[in-house]
Amino acid sequence: MTTPTGQGDGSSPLDFIRRFINSAVNFHVLWQKTGVPPGVHHTTPAQSPINDGQLPQDVRALVDQYRASHPGAHVTWLKRMQAVDGNLSVVVEDERPVPAETALLTVSQTISINTSDTANAVTDVFVGSLG
Repeated sequence: MTTPTGQGDGSSPLDFIRRFINSAVNFHVLWQKTGVPPGVHHTTPAQSPINDGQLPQDVRALVDQYRASHPGAHVTWLKRMQAVDGNLSVVVEDERPVPAETALLTVSQTISINTSDTANAVTDVFVGSLG
């Protein structure tokens, strides 16, 4: 799974979702052919189930806000990715593609520290299916 890059053609939420879907790479499928890169911890959701408790606090707050504004919304977490300083470190994914545009929920967070002698960033991305 990757995150969309580039400006895209529009700025609506649906435009973003479509760019996300169109640019997604399923690393699980890719790595079945090429092998998992060194330094990446790869498991499947069956091996490492993804749940709300794994979401960073601010990310969980966003999901809670979404649920509050969409009563009855249920999220099934399908994919998780973490990159440290631009390098994948954790991927939880199986062969399933990202959900269809009307069922897709993505939530992410990047935290960073930058000084004259330090630059570190951690990005977490979670992909769920609404149902």
